[in-house]
Amino acid sequence: KTRVFVQFAPGQRGAVEAALKGAKAEFHYAFDDLNVFAVSLPAAALKGIQNNPNVVLVEEDVVRAPISIMPSKTGAVKAADGQAVPYGIDMVQARQVWDANLDGVVDTGAPTGAGIKICIIDSGFYTGHEDFAGINVAGYAGNLPWNVDGFGHGSHVAGTITAQNNALGVVGVTPGTASLYIVRVFGDDGAWAYSSTLIDAAKKCQTVGAKIISMSLGGAKSSTTEKRGFDSLYSAGILSVAAAGNDGVDGIDP
Repeated sequence: KTRVFVQFAPGQRGAVEAALKGAKAEFHYAFDDLNVFAVSLPAAALKGIQNNPNVVLVEEDVVRAPISIMPSKTGAVKAADGQAVPYGIDMVQARQVWDANLDGVVDTGAPTGAGIKICIIDSGFYTGHEDFAGINVAGYAGNLPWNVDGFGHGSHVAGTITAQNNALGVVGVTPGTASLYIVRVFGDDGAWAYSSTLIDAAKKCQTVGAKIISMSLGGAKSSTTEKRGFDSLYSAGILSVAAAGNDGVDGIDP
C-alpha cells in the first residue's frame, strides 16, 4: 500500500470517504478543517482516486524523523555551582533575558516563560530527572505513553527548553518555569513517523492551549497538506518551531 493524503472538495467528504472505502483504503486520520483524509491505498487503486472528480489533491504522506542530537564542538560553560550552561543557551542569549549579570540567579521581575504552555512533539518525557523537578508537565495519553522515553531524544529537547536553574545538570532556555505538554510520536527505537502523525500531534497541542510547539524532527520531502495544517495553527496564534538540522549540510529538511 501507498500512504497518502487525499484532499476532497468542499462538501464532498462523504463521497470521497465512500470511494476510499471501496478502494480498500486503510484510514489513519481525518482532518476535517483541511478537507483531508490520511490513508494507505493499494497501489492499483491510487490512479482511480486521483481521477475522482471530488478529489482535489493526492500527495504522499511523507516520513518525519527525529533530528539527531550532536555534541557541541565548544562544549558547555560550567557555572561555579556545578551546573552546566549548554553552548546553545548562550548562543540565543537566553540567560541575558532572565539573568542579565550572569550570576546564576534569576533577576527579580525578569520574564521567565511563566504562564506559557509549550508543547513538545517527540519521543516522550523522563519524569524522574532531577532537572525536571517541580515543572508543570502533562501529556497526551495515546498508544505511546507520554511519560516514558526509552529513546531519550524528547527528554533532551525538554531539558534544552526548561531544565531547572539549580546546581545540577544543565539549565534550559527558560529556568524551569514554562509548563510543558508532551505528545509522543516516536517509539523507544526512534523509528520515524509520518507527516499526518505530525499534523495530528500539533492539533492535540492546539486543543490543550499550547502557545508554542517544539519539533526537533524533519524529513527530506515537503508536504502541501502539512504546510496548510501549520498555516492554520499560525493563524490561530500558535508559534511552531522546527529543527533546522545538525549535520552542517546545505540541504533543507522542509
